[in-house]
Amino acid sequence: MGTVEILLIIFGAFLVYIVTIAVLVLRIAIVRTDMRDWNFDPEKDDPEIFPASGSSPYRTNSREGNIWWNSQKLERLTLISFDGLCLVGNLLYAKKKTDRLAFVVHGHRCVSGEMGFISRMYYEMGYNVFCADQRAHGKSEGRYIGMGWLERHDMNDWIELLLNKLGPKTEIVLHGISMGAATVMMMSGAKDL
Repeated sequence: MGTVEILLIIFGAFLVYIVTIAVLVLRIAIVRTDMRDWNFDPEKDDPEIFPASGSSPYRTNSREGNIWWNSQKLERLTLISFDGLCLVGNLLYAKKKTDRLAFVVHGHRCVSGEMGFISRMYYEMGYNVFCADQRAHGKSEGRYIGMGWLERHDMNDWIELLLNKLGPKTEIVLHGISMGAATVMMMSGAKDL
């Protein structure tokens, strides 16, 4: 066997390795999986998503916020996305009528019910609060996660729906975590915002 053949075998093996890794990363990061073990669903799971003992203050606050959010009287809203998916979100009205709304956006492999610690902060400041399950997360339909690129269109549609529901003078704060922050940043550059 000559040098050229050996180099071709090495290159072929390397190429197979790279393609295998790329497919695995794509399946883990982009394709929807059964997220039951990863996420909190208040209709199925124990509301204590995070362990209490030995937790950091962040995890403790997150746990308490999630329990708080999922114990509130939430109005479930649905929306059909630009590509035909049924998306699901929850609206919590402020204690007093207001024209302010916080749109809180969860991160990769999370659900809206896990954003209670941030939602509570806005609620206590007098905001209406809206959290949606992004496409391919939670109760929303979808097989593929867009890492914010597709979700920015969904956010625009949610904002239109919320303005129709709450009134055109509604002031909206966009707040995202992780992939939700990427979605908010992509959304903030939209010309029609």
